[in-house]
Amino acid sequence: FVPFKKQYFRYTMREKEMVLEVNATLRNSNIRGPPPSEHSLRNLVVLMAQHKARERVRPEDVLECVKKHRLFPQAEASIRLRIPDIKKFLHLDIEVPLTFLSVIPTGTGKTTTLIKYAELRPHIRFLYVAFNSSVASEARRRFPSNVDCKTVHSLAYRDVGWRYKPKMTPNLYPFSINFALPAGRGGFVRAKVIATTLSAFMASADPTISTRHVPFDYVTHKGRRTVIDSENQQLFAQDAQTIWGKMTDINEKSKRAYYMTHDGYMKLWQLSKPKRRLSDQYD
Repeated sequence: FVPFKKQYFRYTMREKEMVLEVNATLRNSNIRGPPPSEHSLRNLVVLMAQHKARERVRPEDVLECVKKHRLFPQAEASIRLRIPDIKKFLHLDIEVPLTFLSVIPTGTGKTTTLIKYAELRPHIRFLYVAFNSSVASEARRRFPSNVDCKTVHSLAYRDVGWRYKPKMTPNLYPFSINFALPAGRGGFVRAKVIATTLSAFMASADPTISTRHVPFDYVTHKGRRTVIDSENQQLFAQDAQTIWGKMTDINEKSKRAYYMTHDGYMKLWQLSKPKRRLSDQYD
């Protein structure tokens, strides 16, 4: 209902004029105030919230049903041809560090195979790393007790992130970065480039910020795409490095741009080379 980021930001900052404007938009969209009829958007949301989800479907029932399909034998044979023999994997003991890439279709038993592998080796301490917390929670329910199921962010938070709890922020906000830029180098567009530069650095394996993390171009207020020349690339990288330095300073909280993000402390964790510490805890 609020189409522009700047308007939404001003609304979150509780600017009086913008609060009035957004509230008017919400009222006009029948989100605030009494619903005009039973067909209003608000009543639709309430109705869906009261709707009880059906009981979870049992995979066994689904499998029994699809077995009756005339193409099931061909599909089953195709899957067997694409997937290596699971029994061979289950009996493969990891005596040395082993890395392999699994490219297998969804729903073909990757997690189930890992569970069985861990069950057959109760004396080995495993670490199962998931991307999000819901997957990690489900894994804790399914894996045996010799497997620790964690998200990568929880590992990083345990070692590094907790130190930044008093100055934690969900994301990098160009609006905040704008107020931290040197005089003459501010503006929302430039701040957005620096936010992109910081994000690229955090997602990389590089130890420091350089011009390679600066985007190739940016879009101006008028919608025109502009290529960033080498001189400005250096300035953007320099400003991003300055902000990153302030972000990593635990005591620096003078501006919102200096607060630490989740990706930020994960980057610090990556730079700390945690593999050795993890090797001490898991086999």
